[in-house]
Amino acid sequence: MTKTVSIIIPFYGQTESDLAIPLSSINNQVGVDFSKLDVHLVNDGGTPIDLSTFKIFANLDLHYHELPENVGAGMARQYAIDHSTGEYLMFVDTDDVLSVTALHLFFSIYKQDNNKQVILAKYYTESKKNQIYNYTPSDFGDLGALYAKWFKRDYLEKIGLRFLPELRLFEDSYFVGTALILSDNNCGINNEPLYIYKFRSNSLSNRDNSEQQKINSINYIVQLRLRLRIIARVKPELFQFQFNKSLVESYFWQKKYALDDKLVNAEVKKIISEFKSAFHGYTVELDQLAVANSKGGMYAGIQTKNFKNFINRLSSGD
Repeated sequence: MTKTVSIIIPFYGQTESDLAIPLSSINNQVGVDFSKLDVHLVNDGGTPIDLSTFKIFANLDLHYHELPENVGAGMARQYAIDHSTGEYLMFVDTDDVLSVTALHLFFSIYKQDNNKQVILAKYYTESKKNQIYNYTPSDFGDLGALYAKWFKRDYLEKIGLRFLPELRLFEDSYFVGTALILSDNNCGINNEPLYIYKFRSNSLSNRDNSEQQKINSINYIVQLRLRLRIIARVKPELFQFQFNKSLVESYFWQKKYALDDKLVNAEVKKIISEFKSAFHGYTVELDQLAVANSKGGMYAGIQTKNFKNFINRLSSGD
């Protein structure tokens, strides 16, 4: 029997007690026909777990996959995609939870139109300050969040979107951003936050801005280049705008995280080298995109006064 949705949870190093947190939140959903879903746990090269621990989750059709070596969360998710049958795919992280009505509301949208390429909901981000937890609802402008979304399998296969072995970091930004950019705006939307992204003390925003972290952050620009490849193939009419946007994003990403000029320039030059015909140096269109980026969202307030020099350096090959 083909399931309506396959829920995929990759993990590495988590214990049975850790995994019980997201599994419990799925098992305790209300107003759901559990025969319509299955759950895929993917052990990404870690210590084997005792599956008998999860017999208490009687509502769940639970599948366990054990990979021989650590391949990263993206490729672990891809393994589960390739070994599941759900019409839609949903991704849950090991320390996150669903609201008790989350799946009921997703299924409600599905029943209204089962051809939506992506179904999106809002989510809460948990933060901690002075031992007090706060919960901030998201908007729909976050193209990097896998949480609180269903992705239609047929749509992903049609555009050839998969998690890539080249991306062990920012694989979620690549996957979600690409899916939404190419979606023809054929998305279902639920305005309620249905997922809680739990506080992580070792996340990018919560860690010291170490040199290694800065080097790792360059992978954000790598995923922009890989995304352009699929856009050029699937929707070439969108390519020029997305190419320009990638140059602008690279500049703002560098400024936001104080990344090394040489590392950033090297990655942006790879974008330009691969898509030479799209690069026209500093243009009015690029400037307008940069100004727009500085006025809102995650880059609000970052100055654009050096943006022209950034582009001119790329033009000159310095």
